[in-house]
Amino acid sequence: MRPVLVLVSSLGLALVGSARGAPASDPAFLGIVMSSPTPGLCEVQRVEESSPADAAHLLPNDLIITFEGQRLVATPTIDACRQLTNAIATHAVGDVVHFDVIRHGTPTALSATLSSRSELLNRLYIDRPAPTLTLIDAEDPETSISLDVGRTTIVGWYFPSLCIDCHVTFERLADRAAKRTGREIQVIAAARPTSSQQSYESIDPKDLVDALGVRHGVAPGVRAAATGAPAFKELIEEPRIYFTVIDRGGVVRFIAPASPEADDVDAVLDEIVAAAEHCERARVGHH
Repeated sequence: MRPVLVLVSSLGLALVGSARGAPASDPAFLGIVMSSPTPGLCEVQRVEESSPADAAHLLPNDLIITFEGQRLVATPTIDACRQLTNAIATHAVGDVVHFDVIRHGTPTALSATLSSRSELLNRLYIDRPAPTLTLIDAEDPETSISLDVGRTTIVGWYFPSLCIDCHVTFERLADRAAKRTGREIQVIAAARPTSSQQSYESIDPKDLVDALGVRHGVAPGVRAAATGAPAFKELIEEPRIYFTVIDRGGVVRFIAPASPEADDVDAVLDEIVAAAEHCERARVGHH
């Protein structure tokens, strides 16, 4: 069975998302990848570093059998991992949750304080240089894009095979940023392959652009790019965009996930633009 991403309860987010059924942009998050090899059990496959699950000492191969005192029970329409995902989705950031696992045949009780994607990413990357990597220009695959270009830049990392309507959100962001700051803020849509796709780190740049499908649907005011590098390795494979505001010195100043169809996406875009505007004001003040 295909692994289930439960970093924020990625399969049951409709329970806490928008009225349209879309996931909230930054809901409660545990930080594990899991699968359900046996009905009623969820096996932890990977624990994200510095996540609530990591702090709770969850380990790969742990079998989660209960959550908040409730046994995980598979049904014909929902497996145990999805049931756990849905249960996490009913909680808020900061909630302490309890679960029982089987570790090497021994029952173990654990608890975790749920956080959010943005909390984890901000802790790891804010006020630090942006990762060094190659972004391939989708319009000219022979050209690379630097994140240290002496100007404020907003990079939206996304998985095009999962986020079909992401281009609309990029377009809205670019338009807001230009109107708010009075200048054209550089907005880059950085497409990435999922782990189930081919590894693209050594592939020809043109083939990378074509394979990720980023030549088409580029929003006005947005520079499309592709990368096979695992920068920001904590980014979860799902229909979200992870926006990163980078100042003129190449330092990360703000990170926020945005779910394109969620009710909260406008508020998230406003926060991103405000962060870019702050970087612009700091640049003008410096000059």
